[in-house]
Amino acid sequence: QAAAATVEITIPLDLKSLHSAVAEWVRDHEKTTARYQQELKRRRHDTWFKPAPVIELTERDRYRFRVTSALLKGVEKLGGRVQSASVRGLIEFSVTGEKVEFTVAEKMSQRIKRPTEEEQAWSAFSRHHQAHLHSTGFLRFSMKSYLGGGKRGEWVETSKRHAEHLLPEVIVSIIAAGPKLVEERMARE
Repeated sequence: QAAAATVEITIPLDLKSLHSAVAEWVRDHEKTTARYQQELKRRRHDTWFKPAPVIELTERDRYRFRVTSALLKGVEKLGGRVQSASVRGLIEFSVTGEKVEFTVAEKMSQRIKRPTEEEQAWSAFSRHHQAHLHSTGFLRFSMKSYLGGGKRGEWVETSKRHAEHLLPEVIVSIIAAGPKLVEERMARE
């Protein structure tokens, strides 16, 4: 039933109809950008001190925000609740009364050559990523809550399997994690 309900999950085409938690990230970034512009105007004569630059949201940021919004809406549609959602990608859901931790993050790779400034400018939130890593251009979805059995749920986009194909399976896994966590808690008790 959960899998059938997630078929209707669609990724928004723009940042106008985002989940409220993700829309808050966009508003916070806009406020930070506005403060930066005001600080630049105020200190335009100071040549020795300039505030740290603020980068506009990149296409990768917008894509991650849209996909995360679709994920949050899909989980809520199936009865889960969003407890918290960080712009870093860490999300806490409440499913059947249990806390399910999950991340949506850019898949990174390490290369021998240090990234150039242009390569590091793939995100407006570069301080959230290690500077020596490169973006692969794909998202990674990870279940952080331990569900027993020694394996963690992880889904990674590829050139053939994009987020819209992964989201139904990811959402069903998040919803299924709640009863599994309840079962494990009761076994421990």
